[in-house]
Order: sequence, then structure tokens, then C-alpha cells
Amino acid sequence: MNKNEHIWYYATLGIIFLLLSAFYSYIQYWIPSLQVYKDIIRVAYTICTTLIILSALANTISFIFHEIKIYISGKHPVVKKFLPIIRFILLTALWVVGCFIILKELDVNINGILAWAGIWGAIFAIASKDVVANLLWSLSLIFSKAFWIGDTIRVQWLEWIVDEVTLNYTKVIWMDGKLIFIPNRSLLSEKIENLTRRKFIRYEWKIPFTRVSSALVIEKRLAIIREELEKSGYEDISLNITEITMNDIVYTIGGNTKEGSQEFFESFHRFIVKHIPQKSA
Repeated sequence: MNKNEHIWYYATLGIIFLLLSAFYSYIQYWIPSLQVYKDIIRVAYTICTTLIILSALANTISFIFHEIKIYISGKHPVVKKFLPIIRFILLTALWVVGCFIILKELDVNINGILAWAGIWGAIFAIASKDVVANLLWSLSLIFSKAFWIGDTIRVQWLEWIVDEVTLNYTKVIWMDGKLIFIPNRSLLSEKIENLTRRKFIRYEWKIPFTRVSSALVIEKRLAIIREELEKSGYEDISLNITEITMNDIVYTIGGNTKEGSQEFFESFHRFIVKHIPQKSA
């Protein structure tokens, strides 16, 4: 239903509610002969008003979820898949509560029903614990916003492109085009690095010099290497001694870049080797 139809729907329910209330009050106060049926009238009135309220609340929930679905259309496809499930759970809970209210008004003993409902609920929970756990992990995955469709992610040393996220698994594309289906529970138990959203990439290179190398030579060669790295657009460059062995002093130089490649990493490594004294190579 569109917004105008919703307005008319609520207006109709409101009119029916007012008419029922007026009719109930009229019978209660102006027709004494019907007082012998007051309990029946009260129960009927309570059931009718309960159904009206439940209908209005159910329609409101459906309208809200419809608007949310339109708002996130194309933006959050994963969240969109969860909306029907959440809507179903809320509507089911609403009508179950309404049924218990009505049964109580009809003087039906609901203690037995609650006991059986608890037993069957426990059985269902045990039987579907893995499914429920995976759904909860999926919800955690959505709200963590670790990645979206199209992002390149790295888990351990493996890199994938996210192709689809469902309620149970995440479909990723291997670099050679193979499709892999990973359960959401397994994926979230690992450290996920989103390569698409990272602000920079940091590369580091080790530069070994022999202990017999003079400080002037080391300083000159390190200055050349640092200057070359700066020319390549690297920022936040660091240069430190990271290891001292019996024969060598090892420096580590690193920097941040927004774009990087394995080809540049290897070519710069060759540049470093070129400027290290031969004795330390």
C-alpha cells in the first residue's frame, strides 16, 4: 500500500474503534436489560479492540520495513535480505501476544499452552542452533561493515573479491576467477583486512651493510635510497636499525603510499641492492 492507502486504512480502523467504543458505552449505560450479558459483551469488545490494535501495529511494522527497503535499495543489499526475516519475527511475536490476550479473555488456561510452547521452543532451538548461530554471525558481519560487495579483502595471506553476501555464506572470487563459498561464521573468526578501503599501503625494505662499511658511506647510500623513495611519492618514511649481526648492520626503510604494486616493490629492492657496497651484498 502507498502512503494514501495507509492513511485511509488507519482512518477506517479509527472509525471502527470509535464506533465500537460508543456502542459498548451505550449498551453499558443505556440498556440495563443487557447487563446480564455484560461479561459476554465485555469479552467481545476486548477481542474486537485487540484485533484492531494488532492490525494497526502489524500494518505499521510492514509500512516501516517497506520504507526501509526503499531507502536502502541498491545501497546495502545484505541488509535488504535480512529485512523479511526481521519483519516476520516481529509480526509473529505481535500476533502470538495478541492470541494470548484473546485466550485469556476467553478464560482459556494458557499455562498448559505456555508449557508446551516452552518445550517445543527448546526442541526447536536445539535443532536449529547451528542455523541460528550462523544467522547471528551474519548479522554481526553486516553491522560490523567490514566489507561490501566489490571490495577486495585479505584473510591471512589470501586475497579475494567479495561477490555476494547471503544469510549463510559469503561468495568470493579468487584471483584466477574461481568462486569460493565461505560460511560467515568461519569468515568472521579470522582477521579481515579490507584492501579496498585502506587509506595507504606500507612497504618496508631491509638494507644490510657490513660492519666494516664506513659511517660516511652508509649515510650517503641511505640518503640516496631515501631520496628515491620520496620521489616515488612515499610519505611517513622511517629509517631505523632493526638488526645487528656478527657481520652486518641491517637498516629497515619503509613508507606509506596510496597505490602500490609488487612490481615497484621488486624494482625498488633492485635499486637498493645496486647502492649497497659490494662487500655487503
